[in-house]
Amino acid sequence: MPTPDYAKLAKTHIWYVCYGSNLTWDRFKYYVQGGLCPFNGREYPGCADKTAPVESRAVHVPFDLYFGGSAQIWEGGGVGFLDASRPGDALARAWLITREQYEQVLDQEGRAPEWYSHEIDLDPIDGIDARTFTNASRRPKNAPTKPYLDVIRTGLLETFPQMPRAEIDAYLDLACSR
Repeated sequence: MPTPDYAKLAKTHIWYVCYGSNLTWDRFKYYVQGGLCPFNGREYPGCADKTAPVESRAVHVPFDLYFGGSAQIWEGGGVGFLDASRPGDALARAWLITREQYEQVLDQEGRAPEWYSHEIDLDPIDGIDARTFTNASRRPKNAPTKPYLDVIRTGLLETFPQMPRAEIDAYLDLACSR
């Protein structure tokens, strides 16, 4: 596969950096392409541009992952957020998508005050802006459901294939305890 022309893409694309259920393509593709997601039974409209990401890569975000809130689409369990109030280290995946797709993914995730109301600019990757989102304040702690954790675990194994499963499980256990 040829290396993308990052300088050209910098005008039209952004690295969407995710740390939760969107780590795996089998889940994230519903935000891009739309359809009935088998992981949570929700129908997603997808983006106007249903083109798959140009590429993805494993990255780290300088904040800790924790689980909070109550998502009905995940049986009332907590979902992933970043604690942007202090430094940490969240395992993440960056998807190179159009800026328009990023905005539409954020809309589908929930741009509302109780969900993902706080965007965070991260260090650019290959000269292209990188951004993630979380809540502006810490959400009430709530354990995630097994199906939600399983999707994240699958995404972590896919994104960090060199990382032993035991290490990924320990990472998720720590996030659950925060």
